[in-house]
Amino acid sequence: MKFGDFGEDYLGELAVYAEQHALLDALFHSEYGFQTLNRYTEFLQSHVEEYAFDMPEGASLLAPSFPFALAEGLLYMVFSRLEESLIKFCEASRTTFETPPYYDPYEGRNIRKSITYLTDTVGLTDLKSSHNKRLIFAWKTVGNCYIHNFWKVRSDFDRKSVRLVGLNLQDDDITLSVSDVTRCADVAYEFVHGVFDRLAGKAGLV
Repeated sequence: MKFGDFGEDYLGELAVYAEQHALLDALFHSEYGFQTLNRYTEFLQSHVEEYAFDMPEGASLLAPSFPFALAEGLLYMVFSRLEESLIKFCEASRTTFETPPYYDPYEGRNIRKSITYLTDTVGLTDLKSSHNKRLIFAWKTVGNCYIHNFWKVRSDFDRKSVRLVGLNLQDDDITLSVSDVTRCADVAYEFVHGVFDRLAGKAGLV
């Protein structure tokens, strides 16, 4: 499944149905976010090489790192789209199934807490063993290496996560490209749709 690749017609049709049910509204917002991300990614993939090798004179020092930095920023955007989507589904679940509020406002919200809410409170217990869930947290580990350790792995656990998502290591440095991040986006998108399918089935929408 290519993330956010259903097109504007699908998004427009979904917007009409979004008014009828909280879960469909959550799906609409998720699709909108991932389609926007898809268009941005396509732009980067078509221009990144041009930007990297046709930089102004005097900026050659930055050229080797430029595609790398774009990929890093895109990875954070994927996590943001995923987190927003899961939060929307948690909120829709609370409305649809009359479950308790899913987070303490003093502790905040994130991907892990949202998945825990969906599995333990809403009852989507099979998400715990989802392969895409494992991949998502492996990608999160990669992101943490970028944030906290200047692109380097910190432990054997980090190395296992890097291998699990199919990235390469060179002297403990993680190499990352825009194409790599599109694979992360595909995983996130498939996971979100899996959550919706389960919730829709539970609510009797399908």
